[in-house]
Amino acid sequence: MTRGQKAAALFREGCNCSQCITGAFADLLGEESDAALKASAPFGAGMGRLREVCGAMSGMLIVLGLVENARDVP
Repeated sequence: MTRGQKAAALFREGCNCSQCITGAFADLLGEESDAALKASAPFGAGMGRLREVCGAMSGMLIVLGLVENARDVP
């Protein structure tokens, strides 16, 4: 299953856009995948359903932060 297919499946299951992105990259997040899915919940539908910042972009930034900062950086 591709990441796009995984994101689409999560959307059909009721996840918001931000959760779909974090869920699609769960394999890269390891132990943090459940926390990322929960943390991304309020970013759906443009941050709190205000339709401002795209939830998919917010999810991408959450994943990027967790993947790039996974190493110990002071």
